[in-house]
Amino acid sequence: MNVKIKKKLTGWLILLMVILGLGSLSGIGREITDVRRFYEPYFSQHPSLQTAVLVYQCILFGSACTALYTVWVLYQRVPGTLSIAIRAFIATIGLRMAAGWIFDLIAGLPDEFREPLRSDVISSLILVAYGIVWYLYLARSKRVRDIYAV
Repeated sequence: MNVKIKKKLTGWLILLMVILGLGSLSGIGREITDVRRFYEPYFSQHPSLQTAVLVYQCILFGSACTALYTVWVLYQRVPGTLSIAIRAFIATIGLRMAAGWIFDLIAGLPDEFREPLRSDVISSLILVAYGIVWYLYLARSKRVRDIYAV
């Protein structure tokens, strides 16, 4: 009987998995429902807004799926899968950033609606910083490489 013992997860890796998992299940889920509730009164005045909300929700759902996939791949600790987890993590961050800009691209909102969306620049910068920090951790940590070594 050849049973391979999986290496222990590090504290930072567990933290990343918890952040990705909980953020996907709670934060994004809440945001998907809240965005429709917020913009629904304006659908009749701005027909393209309904399409923008739907695309936004789909992109956020895709982001949640890639985040949960990243957590699953990291948790499995199968040798050689670190590059898959890193690509899924980058896709999660990319989708999350794309969702933040969807209203500017699709909705064609008047200026009074655009003002609250300006905070998306700050959110995007925070998301980029978050992504860079965790990407560097996954890509450069010797402990992480040891866990997923071939």
